[in-house]
Amino acid sequence: MELKWLEDFLSLATTRSFSRSAEERNVTQPAFSRRIRALEIWLGRDLLDRSVYPVALTPEGKQFLETAEEVVGALNAARESFHGTKGGGRVQSLSITALHTIAQSVLPRWISVLQDALGPFTSKVLPDNFNTCLHALTDGGYDFFMTFYHAQVPINLSEQAYPYLTIGTDHLVPVATPLCATPWPKTARPCRFCNIRAARFSGFWQRSPTASRNPFRPI
Repeated sequence: MELKWLEDFLSLATTRSFSRSAEERNVTQPAFSRRIRALEIWLGRDLLDRSVYPVALTPEGKQFLETAEEVVGALNAARESFHGTKGGGRVQSLSITALHTIAQSVLPRWISVLQDALGPFTSKVLPDNFNTCLHALTDGGYDFFMTFYHAQVPINLSEQAYPYLTIGTDHLVPVATPLCATPWPKTARPCRFCNIRAARFSGFWQRSPTASRNPFRPI
């Protein structure tokens, strides 16, 4: 059993809509439905009456709802306590996940600026690939996700649930050895450096792409 199954169930108990809850939880509807079904299989009971619209809780679902709220609430309270977000004079804690390059080049200066402005706090950093960082954010274990953004490769997150702020810009510059470098004609068309895939982007143009619209988008 996973905590996100309980959080999914609580969302569905509120919205009574698989599509709305899937959007709220930032997963596809089929994946969301599988997670709800996995929770039902783990419990050995049907929690939802899918024969009506909007979907309704079964008697077992209503009974389990209170338990789910208590468990999720208790776990969140324990996490907040360990992170120092509540109580007394504990030092505040900030959890950040970031791509490897950003974690090495940008994050240390950014944390230093924040400490100067906000006072001392502890930090937990997870440097990893895009998918791992994204899951760390959406699973609720981290407060911020620092990543690159390009308009041609949108990030599948709701801006309402995960607001973002642009804190910098960057350019990818191709470099060649003198033996391989040849002048490009001024009329040359953009050249793809490598394939564009969902959730990952790397490419260059003859001219550096402009950074006018969300070029660097931490979430």
